Amino acid sequence: MTSLLFGCEIVLYMANRLKAYIDFLHQLPTTLTRTNFGTAVTGLYAHVFRFLARAIQIYQTSTSHRALRAFWTDGDIVSFEKTCNELGVRVEIEASNCDRTLGAQDRKWTKNLWQNLQTVIEELKQSHQLQASLDRLETKIDLEKLLYAKGAMYNSYGDDSYGDDYTTCLPDTRVDLLHEIYDWAQDPRSKSIFWLNGWAGIGKSTISRTVAEWVAGQGGLIGVDLGASFFFKRGEGDRGSASRFFSTLTRQLVLKVPGLDAFVAKVIAEDPLILDKALGEQFDKLIYQPLHQLDLTVNGSPTFIVVVDALDECEKERDVKAIIYLWSRLAHLTTVRLKLFLTSRPELPIQLGFKNISTAIHPDMVLQDVVPQTTIEHDILVFLEDAFRKIRDSYNLDPLSGTSLDRDWPGDKNLQTLVDMAVPLFIIAATVCRFVGDSDWDPRERLKKILQLPSIGKSQQIAQTYLPVLTQLST
Repeated sequence: MTSLLFGCEIVLYMANRLKAYIDFLHQLPTTLTRTNFGTAVTGLYAHVFRFLARAIQIYQTSTSHRALRAFWTDGDIVSFEKTCNELGVRVEIEASNCDRTLGAQDRKWTKNLWQNLQTVIEELKQSHQLQASLDRLETKIDLEKLLYAKGAMYNSYGDDSYGDDYTTCLPDTRVDLLHEIYDWAQDPRSKSIFWLNGWAGIGKSTISRTVAEWVAGQGGLIGVDLGASFFFKRGEGDRGSASRFFSTLTRQLVLKVPGLDAFVAKVIAEDPLILDKALGEQFDKLIYQPLHQLDLTVNGSPTFIVVVDALDECEKERDVKAIIYLWSRLAHLTTVRLKLFLTSRPELPIQLGFKNISTAIHPDMVLQDVVPQTTIEHDILVFLEDAFRKIRDSYNLDPLSGTSLDRDWPGDKNLQTLVDMAVPLFIIAATVCRFVGDSDWDPRERLKKILQLPSIGKSQQIAQTYLPVLTQLST
């Protein structure tokens, strides 16, 4: 019924305009131009009366029958207002022509009437615009009640894993993988969910931030835009929970999807406790239903990419499976095109979540299997070269020992040793760089300690062996 109420507000505005036109009409002498003006006013009256007749018919319909059919949509109201404005323009034109066939005295009289009419119409327009501004303000106030998980959105303060320098992939790394993801994002025929899974520390979060940065940078120019993002992190307040997951996504989507803000604001106004409801009800009322009510088509707006990183960091297993199932319901949305880029470890709750939805919805990709070993070695080497260059430049500004680091430090041999130690886990390389780059120590001595660690070969056991040692050394 909200759309009907908006329509009635338009009727009230048009009724006041019609009254001003009729007052003007009654004071005009009888001429052909007066007749044309009267005809135009009658057309506007008829359009408004048809709307009111329909409104009365709806009001008199039983409540149960009204619940089964949506008599009016926002698109109907927009069409009604558009026609009112078109008919109003015709009335204005005919009114301005009313003095053309009059004598000098009648023309002067009519001109004064016309000026008075314009003053009244302008006041009504300003009043109507003020009401529209108040409506927008009310919507904004309601949307401010949408609680969100601080630090969970892309580019939020504190949202980094390895430090500010390493939040996205360096140039010339992960090239083939990123191209595949970008192609998926831009292809309107591709599946709606892209699941990238892999071991802990293999670089999934860095890839997520790179994808979010790239999509946000497009801004819809090539048909894609960043709709929303959520970076889970266990132990970081709301970032480790699903309680603010859908509200955080909604808070971002209303800024990107045209018209979504009004529907979401209406939900919050009618159900102030929605944010404390079960995940399924939050999803239905904040995302699913508002998106279905939009007066849009998938061809009329960009594809909105939603980036969700580290779903395995969500604390409750049942919430993990619920998120996957609920989001899969958006696969056949016809108003806007939403795609989900999701990363996680290949843990059982997530695998089970995907087994419960159609395999046609998501292509899954196992990161450590799809990227060749030589590519991983190359990417980690590029990462280490860049990181050690920054360590060298920073240290040489004020060397603790008085001796600057050589321009070729740490040397190709040492870099290759570190690559062999880290492959396939980027987190090993990042932890090494954090340890060596500690400004309170000489990086040469710190690197020496790292190189003295025993080599155990390239396997997933690296993380279990090296990380505890590196963490202990860093404290």
